[in-house]
Amino acid sequence: MSNSNDPSSNPQHDPQLGAAVANDTTSVFELLAKLVKSQNELVETQKDLAKSQKEQGQQMREFLERQEQRDLQQAKRDQRFQERQEQRDLEQAQRDQRFQERQEQRDLEQAQRDQRFQERQEQRDLEQAQRDERFQEQLAQRDQRLQEQLTQMGK
Repeated sequence: MSNSNDPSSNPQHDPQLGAAVANDTTSVFELLAKLVKSQNELVETQKDLAKSQKEQGQQMREFLERQEQRDLQQAKRDQRFQERQEQRDLEQAQRDQRFQERQEQRDLEQAQRDQRFQERQEQRDLEQAQRDERFQEQLAQRDQRLQEQLTQMGK
């Protein structure tokens, strides 16, 4: 049985045990110091990460704002192009319409000239037919007079 009054049975009085406890305590404090250092490094890393994420977020917002601005400017350019194209199309349609109207007017005037030419031609043909008929009548009358003169000369 152990005697509680025996100093060898008390661990506090054991020099080897005391040294071991002291070494273990130093190791625990060193480990705690390393843990605190690691935690502080982790906190700094997390702060750096948060800062980096914040900067990336800001850069992304700025990028998106610039992209939105470019998209808006492109949309305006597209709108102006579309308006100019529609204006050119309208002007071309108007030119085509005026050309068509002038062409129709020229066709109408040509048809009227052709009609007048045809009417004059028909009038000339009629007048020529009348002249030919009068000439034939005159020839017939002359032939008849000559025939009568011959008849009278033969008597």
